[in-house]
Amino acid sequence: MAEVKTNEGKKFTEEEMKNISLIKEDYNRITIKLGQIEMDKILLDEQRDDLNKKYFEVREKEIKYAKELSSKYGEGSLDLDTGIFIPQ
Repeated sequence: MAEVKTNEGKKFTEEEMKNISLIKEDYNRITIKLGQIEMDKILLDEQRDDLNKKYFEVREKEIKYAKELSSKYGEGSLDLDTGIFIPQ
């Protein structure tokens, strides 16, 4: 296609404009995907925070119950498979 000149400068060809549009579309797709990843990251961060909170709640529950069992049975260890307490 022949080069078109205007008073303001040269006009891009149809093919050049098509390539520019394709590049712009690629950037737009990438931007949308990055946004989706960031949203997923926010949701994962919330889930992680919730699980961390639950973990520490269970840990506190374990520590409290271990103290109760130590008061009742004394120091020792428990065989979880048999349920037998072995004093120290």
